[in-house]
Amino acid sequence: MTPSNKTPPDLSNLREEILAELELEHQEREQRAHRKAQRRKQKRRVERKRSKEVEELRAQMRREFYVDKGYKERVDPTGRQMYLSPTELKNKQRQKGKKRRKKSFDMFEWMQSYNLGEWPIYLGIGVLAVVTGILLTRGG
Repeated sequence: MTPSNKTPPDLSNLREEILAELELEHQEREQRAHRKAQRRKQKRRVERKRSKEVEELRAQMRREFYVDKGYKERVDPTGRQMYLSPTELKNKQRQKGKKRRKKSFDMFEWMQSYNLGEWPIYLGIGVLAVVTGILLTRGG
């Protein structure tokens, strides 16, 4: 019997069979896709857990290594933790000391640098004596 010779009830039965096969194929594909998605999720979960463990181990080993080598833990101005080697610490302390010992203006050193000698001191004393004499004569 060819498909054109089939009666309408045979065609409807055939349609139902094909529809059932398609529905079954659809369900199998959906289940496969669901299983694949679950495997992917599980794999990502395992990878995240592993990377977290690796990072924790790396941080712990870094701390131990730095302590063994004499590094000191410091917090920078942005709030991040950093480790400074003994040499870096010395350099920072030296720089800090330079900042603290800011040079103030020294009149004596300034005069010596310009080879002025002692005559500005005597000139200042003379001006002070003249001003004092003027004030005394006016007031009395």
